[in-house]
Amino acid sequence: MIVDNKKLWRGRPTTAFHLTVRPVGNRCNLDCTYCPYHNPGGDDPGQVMSLQDLGRLIGQAIEGQNTSHYVFSWQGGEPLLAGQGFFEEALRLQKEYTPAQAEIVNEIQTNGLLLDAEWCTFLRNRNFRVALSADGPVPVHDAFRRDRNGKGTARRVLQAALLLQQHRIPFTALVAVHASSVEQPDAVYDYVRNQLRASAMHFIPIVERRNTQEVIPGKWTRRDLWALGNPQLRPSKLGVVTEWSVDFDAYGEFLKRIFEIWRQDDVETMAIPLFDSLLAQWLDEPVRFCEMGEVCGSSLAVDWDGTVYSCPVFLYPEYALGNIRESSLGELAASPQQTAFGRAKADISLDCEKCEFLFACHGGCPRRRFARTNRGRPIDMLCPSLTEINRHVGPFFRVFARSVQENS
Repeated sequence: MIVDNKKLWRGRPTTAFHLTVRPVGNRCNLDCTYCPYHNPGGDDPGQVMSLQDLGRLIGQAIEGQNTSHYVFSWQGGEPLLAGQGFFEEALRLQKEYTPAQAEIVNEIQTNGLLLDAEWCTFLRNRNFRVALSADGPVPVHDAFRRDRNGKGTARRVLQAALLLQQHRIPFTALVAVHASSVEQPDAVYDYVRNQLRASAMHFIPIVERRNTQEVIPGKWTRRDLWALGNPQLRPSKLGVVTEWSVDFDAYGEFLKRIFEIWRQDDVETMAIPLFDSLLAQWLDEPVRFCEMGEVCGSSLAVDWDGTVYSCPVFLYPEYALGNIRESSLGELAASPQQTAFGRAKADISLDCEKCEFLFACHGGCPRRRFARTNRGRPIDMLCPSLTEINRHVGPFFRVFARSVQENS
């Protein structure tokens, strides 16, 4: 829960949390290799949030916050499997519960395979913000994003992008950076910009421990940690990290090249949320990405059965806060368990405390803290890359920040 005593809404300090809703849970029409939430049972049509729970969810989400801006992020699995009727009801309920003069924003992330003219018309007319999963050129995308028959999906995603363009729907490309794409930043950037014609690119590093199901994130012991930069942390079939994960230092080189292309050609025409967020850190503005914040815990995830989790990337029973059928979202967001979860991020190593870029990443994402420092403290496996990208963008952002401060 984010509490801002300086901003008032309806005479009280604003309170808010980011809400990710998984209306069909893990259900998906793809079988992506790097997805940590595989659904071996396949596509069960019965696994969809009930309309009763949908009503609880929306009512609690709006009543549990005091803000003029409510955001519902619909994810999965593949959320379009819930059907248009489900989302029509969600919009009706939002209109019913939303206070006067408040704004509702709906975001939806899709793999694009179900998109057609009818879906596009619906999304455009209802002002949904759309994010399309697309990892790059055909060989890059199809390396790990295949359907349940083992067939590549890149060409179908390109068709989905063309449909979105035809219906004048700007969209963000969700680009997973993995073992197949990390060595091809130019090709990835060119494809997303010129073939898919996305209006924004959001890069997501794929980092997955091989034994995550046995030893879940945040519950690692010292013996589960490997020295930062240890070869065991490089992607391989036998190491700690899966062979499709991104290499811990190659990711930084990828981002540096992406930054240079963007800086030289597309600063004013292409949005890259990662760089916008880094710039915000240099300007000492409010955190835009939870993993860059000093603490986390402001993002809740609600599964199809009403279960509420501490974070969209901590979908494990150990991080279940409760259920909307028994407790309200507002109560769970402010619960001692969620507060402790958020504060745990601030428990960083001495190496992090001494780092010149601590202000920019605050130790990175806790889900990736399975490397260790020389002193044995957990640290984000991608620390070498985070350091490199901050060192690279620093001279540019430092000048920009100084200019903003001098003219404010």
